[in-house]
Amino acid sequence: MIPKVSIVVPVYNAGEYIKPCLDTLTKQTLHDIEIICVLDCPTDGTDKVVEDYARQDDRIKVLKNEHNMNIGESRNRGIALATGEYIGFSDHDDYRELNMYEDLYRKATANGASAVLSGVLGTQAAFWKENNPNGWIDETLNNLVMRRYTTHIHPHLYKREFLKENNITFTDNNTHSVEDTLFNAKVLATIAAKGCVLETIPHDYYIHVDYANNQNKSYSHWAFGKVVNSINDMQKTSQIYPIRNESIAEFGIRCLYTSFLREKDKNGLYKTLKLFGTLKGVEYVRNSVKYSTLWNKEFTLPKNLFAMYLKAIL
Repeated sequence: MIPKVSIVVPVYNAGEYIKPCLDTLTKQTLHDIEIICVLDCPTDGTDKVVEDYARQDDRIKVLKNEHNMNIGESRNRGIALATGEYIGFSDHDDYRELNMYEDLYRKATANGASAVLSGVLGTQAAFWKENNPNGWIDETLNNLVMRRYTTHIHPHLYKREFLKENNITFTDNNTHSVEDTLFNAKVLATIAAKGCVLETIPHDYYIHVDYANNQNKSYSHWAFGKVVNSINDMQKTSQIYPIRNESIAEFGIRCLYTSFLREKDKNGLYKTLKLFGTLKGVEYVRNSVKYSTLWNKEFTLPKNLFAMYLKAIL
């Protein structure tokens, strides 16, 4: 029988944190689910814990990467294997309320939604509007691109056929950063362009644990080249549905600012300034940043000064 929901969990070195993740998946009030654990070559024994859980619960499917593929491509492998009507995603060290997938699935299927959005504890759900007025998807897309809304994929459900029909997958973390923002932008842009149904539940079901070694804090995730590639991808997404130029400009500045800080900490200020000077030859970055305002009230003082620096060198 086809499961109602497939949950894709890329697994690396989660250690003991994998247990609350799997416990809050296997104990969901919606029993008709499959849990796809994509083992991305863990080295700390996390794979043994996952395999032990799988022996006790046949809803857990274990997929092993032959080499480390990082989180984006691991999710893509999970999507390809999934058979559920809807697909959800979990990080290997997070957990959630036990009624999360039952509530999301009920909401999603009530009107055949292509996606249903909910919240991460303390960050997101207050933005979602239960009854979507005209233009709400456009507003949500632009705020998500500007990264004024948290961009987690984990508290949402996505219709599997919708992802498949529109070829929506994750970018490769070996070449791109912010794969979650890019994925959600493609989803919302396609929903807006095709007039599909988007539903929301303004409740924080998902608990994202912010550990010191989270990928989002690493140098590698924010490396200069990856951020530049992501800006290019966001501009391509605007060809699906017209994202505001100002939104893409803010996306670019926020990402480049974080990259600048990571590069400076790793390679020093002189090398970083020299590296960012190469942006003069990258037309799509120049075209993006030029739409930023002189002073953005959403930015801190250092970020506004950085935006002024970018405009000056471009």
